[in-house]
This record gives sequence, C-alpha cells and structure tokens, in this order.
Amino acid sequence: MASAEEKGLWENEEYRPIKPTPLILHIDLQRPDFTDYLGSGFKIRVSKSTPRDSVILPTCGVAVLVIYLSRISTASTSTSTTASTSGEEGAGVKESLDEVIERIKAFTSQHKVSILVLVGSVFGEEEVGGVIATIQRKLLPRPPPLLPAHGDAQAAAHIQTLAKATQPETRRVVQERMEGILQEATAQAFGATLARAMGLSQHQASVLLDSFGSLAAVAEASAVEIHRRTPLDAATAASVAAFFARDTVTL
Repeated sequence: MASAEEKGLWENEEYRPIKPTPLILHIDLQRPDFTDYLGSGFKIRVSKSTPRDSVILPTCGVAVLVIYLSRISTASTSTSTTASTSGEEGAGVKESLDEVIERIKAFTSQHKVSILVLVGSVFGEEEVGGVIATIQRKLLPRPPPLLPAHGDAQAAAHIQTLAKATQPETRRVVQERMEGILQEATAQAFGATLARAMGLSQHQASVLLDSFGSLAAVAEASAVEIHRRTPLDAATAASVAAFFARDTVTL
C-alpha cells in the first residue's frame, strides 16, 4: 500500500507513483492561507523575479496570474498604496483598473499560455459587468482564459486542476472525468427537452428513462407497461405512449 506521500495512479493493476509537479510561486503568494490549500503533489520553488502574484508550471508552460478584485481601486487615478495588513487575502498594493490591465498585458506577452484567476468574495453585476467585462474588452482580440475564484482555497484548487490537466501522468484521468461531466450535462439537457415535449417534469422524464434504460425502450412500451413499471399515473402513462405513437415527433 502506498503511503500518503507517494501519490500515484493505478494502471493495469500496477501502482505508478507520480512525481511532484514543479511549481514556481511568487514570494507574495507564499502565505499559509494560499500554500496550505495547494496541498501535496507539488515541488514548490519560491521566486522574487517572477511577476507579482504569479504561479508558473514550467514543465507544461502554463502561467497563472492571480488578480484580487479587492485590491483594484475604483478611483480613476492610481492610489498605489499598500494595505495596512499584508499577507492576507485581498491585502497588498492598491492599483487602478488600468494598471491591472497593463500588468496583465505584460504578463501575457511573456507567457504564451496565460490564465487569469480573479479572486473575489462576490461576483455580482458590478464585478462581472464592470471589472471583468472591461478586462476582457481591453485584452481583445485574444483575451486569456479567466477563472473566477471565491477566495484563496478555490484559486489553489484551479491551479491543482490545471496542473493535473497538463501533466502527462494525470491528463488522461482529468479528460475521462471531464468527458463524464459533459455526458451527464448533455443527458440532462436532452432530458429537459424531452420532458417539455411530453408535458412531463424533468424528474418524471428522468424516472421514465431510468426505468426503461433507453429512449428506444420507452418508445416501444405500451401505456399499461409504462404505468406498471414507473410511478407515473395511468393518464400520464397514456400521454407518453400517445406521444411516441405519433407519425412525427418534434422536440
């Protein structure tokens, strides 16, 4: 049995240890409330020379810039002052939105695969329609991918996912999980469309498909069989059978 330090994957009934992912962390992010959330699995090197609030994954060329919305001054001119309490989430140098955008432009020009993680306690109309929309507009025609995060814990979770998605040892696992999520989301969307067309709730449509295993089996079933095999009442079962008995079905 592998120890807690020996992270790895099972492949073909063989346990394969995974080497820690190299990660370059800017010194401003070397705080317990950030590094503790990263967890194990990283070989962290702290640097003063990398851009402020940046995280670099050197083996895959991905660079992450963490932007704290609470540090952006709403004033039209730069304040360029330091918060009284450093080392806390949201504390640090205050800067105008224009200064933030220029910093992002410099960062994306240095790193081909750049990702922004915007950290904020809330993402309401002011944040999404104001700050985020302005950043994306100013960075056209190719703004970098942007990930919102509610605090350092979620920001660190984004970095963990990016590391797993870009490392050869774990890329396949992430792809399989994302494919499963996509299939589930697609099935739910189709189930909602099917429910509306048959006059059922999404829950009733889900129960119907689960009971028969496939849409084809439902289409071949009689009203009596549908009523017998599902919690649907006789009238609803008859309505479902009539739906599939039509010459043309429009979803």
